Amino acid sequence: MKQHQTMKQHQTKAFTLTEILVAVLITGIIALSTFETFRYSTDYYENQDQVLKTQNRLRFVVDQVKQDFKALGKLSTYTTIQQTRDPKYCGVLKFDSMVLFDNENSGNQPPTVLKSNGNGLYPDRFRAWVDASNATPLLVDQQNGLTFNINPAPFQITTDAKGTLQIVGGGLFDNQYDDKALLRIVDLNSGYYDVVQISAKQFNNGTPKISVAQNTCAQINCNTGRCMVNPLHLIEYLVLSDQLSPSRTALVRRRLDFNGNFINDTDLILAEQVVNFQLWGDYDSQLGGIPTIITDPNPLDDRGNLDINQTEDDTLLRNSRRLRAIKILISIRQDREDPNFKLKVDNPRMFSAQERNWFALDNVNENGFARVNTMIGYVDTSNLYHGIW
Repeated sequence: MKQHQTMKQHQTKAFTLTEILVAVLITGIIALSTFETFRYSTDYYENQDQVLKTQNRLRFVVDQVKQDFKALGKLSTYTTIQQTRDPKYCGVLKFDSMVLFDNENSGNQPPTVLKSNGNGLYPDRFRAWVDASNATPLLVDQQNGLTFNINPAPFQITTDAKGTLQIVGGGLFDNQYDDKALLRIVDLNSGYYDVVQISAKQFNNGTPKISVAQNTCAQINCNTGRCMVNPLHLIEYLVLSDQLSPSRTALVRRRLDFNGNFINDTDLILAEQVVNFQLWGDYDSQLGGIPTIITDPNPLDDRGNLDINQTEDDTLLRNSRRLRAIKILISIRQDREDPNFKLKVDNPRMFSAQERNWFALDNVNENGFARVNTMIGYVDTSNLYHGIW
């Protein structure tokens, strides 16, 4: 009798085959759900990590471009048309100090991978003469013909100017004032200024000399020790393809000489995988004598608030005295293709610059695209507001 009860107890503790199968099924569902949740979380984290990295790259690029634009100062007034020149500019040198190559489609611009991938992207290219000293003028002691004797560091007015001349060997001074730069000379007594080409420079153990290629205008007198000078460099922003890997693009800041020729070893890669770079402006109009900003008729395009018959590049250059702000658009694609990111078949793909949020890596339609992140920066250009109405 006891043996029978013991066997019966053992039988009640066993699982049936159905129970085991149900348990295995439930365990499998839980494991699969856990795996899918983990996979989804991992993909989401990777996507967010890529977005964050791209946003950081965009922020760096926008900040760099904004620094250059803020350094433009009065340089936008040096154009070949008299009406756009500042009355205090007394020089004879005529050059375009700010040029926008708007949606350029010539030569190697833009990279083939951008204009042929379905988006039809045509990045801008931009040139400008900028103050290489970051608004740190040097005080002139006296002028001897075509040579300006610069005051030594102890006699400079600002701390930054002293620092420029205190670096051993004059490395910073040599980098700023070279024979491929221009020299801006300002007469502090009269307010007149000129721009001339640098021909040579010497550091002379902290007592620099700068020689120029031509005389300054008659309104400037530096023999009284009341002149200051700044170095001007011609820089260019453009999107280039990598020579070894044409599908990889980068926004490059490079330096050019006085004639617009590229200076070797001056390329600064601001960001890779750049698919678009656009510039446009807000302009003043004279209504009743009070300048006001014209309403942009189409805020989603990349032209700014221009008349439809005007081109962005001509307006930015020729009417620079009317420029109140510059907007910068940078678009960077993520590093990998997302097979789950596809376009609808009926999508007309008629996007403005701000609305382009995809990039085809393999030129195959509807086969997955790399996501694109875009950032727009806004630069107040009140320092550019000069010239004659």
